[in-house]
Amino acid sequence: VEFEAYLSTGDKVVIYVPAYNMALSSNKVATYYNAGIDVSAGFGAITNAEIWVVTVNEDGTYTFTNEANGVKLALGADYSSLNDYGVNDKWEMIAKEGAEDIFYLKNVGRGNYLEWYASKNNWSTYTPKTLDDLFELSFYKVG
Repeated sequence: VEFEAYLSTGDKVVIYVPAYNMALSSNKVATYYNAGIDVSAGFGAITNAEIWVVTVNEDGTYTFTNEANGVKLALGADYSSLNDYGVNDKWEMIAKEGAEDIFYLKNVGRGNYLEWYASKNNWSTYTPKTLDDLFELSFYKVG
């Protein structure tokens, strides 16, 4: 998959994990973790808190800025929870081999992958031994 053709600067997207039908919200749960929004019935109930504006950086990485509050999808210097004001805000998109429109997002600065943490019912990051369906993401383009 050629990423430049898939996501471009200025695109507005909902990041979601198809296996669990959960979209990434900028809203927090338990202070440190991002909420998931059920999209099993489609994307009609999403709000600006679930819409991320794409920036394709000069080095080919991606930055995602939330439309509702301007926070970035980022990690701090430590911890695996998403940190709205963290310095590690660049993500590498990696296509899942043999799957159309399924990607992994790997944080460039930390090496963690964005994941739907199903057992805790929130979003986080992790460095797994194998990438399973908790890490398999798709992007729904808004508008």
